[in-house]
Amino acid sequence: MNPAAISAIIKPALISLPETASAESGGSFADLLSEATNRLSEVQNHADQELRSLLAGESVDLHRVLLAGEQAGLASQLMMSVRNKVVDAYQEIMRMQV
Repeated sequence: MNPAAISAIIKPALISLPETASAESGGSFADLLSEATNRLSEVQNHADQELRSLLAGESVDLHRVLLAGEQAGLASQLMMSVRNKVVDAYQEIMRMQV
């Protein structure tokens, strides 16, 4: 393997904050979650495409397939953690007495 190719690997952004949903621009939390969900779907679709290419016998680097699978898994775990925190916050608000 070429050492120069290793340095060309770019740090992946699993779920990045969209520019339009930042606090300064007045984006809503719902927009932020919608964008994150769409990004998760893209990451999972990319992992599926990489795996299908490998299984079809196309010339695909195995490490790219494994990285795409790990990215999809980490993105799913991140979304589940966010979902759990949102549900916990909602339940805490519902327990508050007014």
